[in-house]
Amino acid sequence: MSSLMGYTLVAAGKPNYSFHTNLLRTVVGFVLSIPLIYLWGYMGAIYSLLSSSILGFFISKYYLEKVSLSIKVWEILRSFLLVLIFIFIIKCIDNFYIRSLSVNVIIVFLLSLIYLLIESEFREKLIQSWNILIKSLKQLI
Repeated sequence: MSSLMGYTLVAAGKPNYSFHTNLLRTVVGFVLSIPLIYLWGYMGAIYSLLSSSILGFFISKYYLEKVSLSIKVWEILRSFLLVLIFIFIIKCIDNFYIRSLSVNVIIVFLLSLIYLLIESEFREKLIQSWNILIKSLKQLI
């Protein structure tokens, strides 16, 4: 996502904004990685990367708004939060030692279906299809 936002800033004629964002992300990631890797090992590196990426996202968003471009943050954050919730659910299920492949496939399928129902475009198309189906059934009766 940050690459796309960086390319957008360059296309808007502001390559220095993209450079500053990437430089700040790199410095913050490096500085955070030293204590976090010491404390949590490889998970510390992941937390450092995640933190610097989130910071870069919001800095890029600020710069995009500064050049009169906007993005829908909620659309991005909603998907991110859903992924975190799904990971949490899968980890909880894993703690109950459900090791059956078929059960895990069904769970992932159901979580994917929930995600699709929450996504607005898919939900709107599903509602339109449902309404067409109901109208067709009414005409048959």
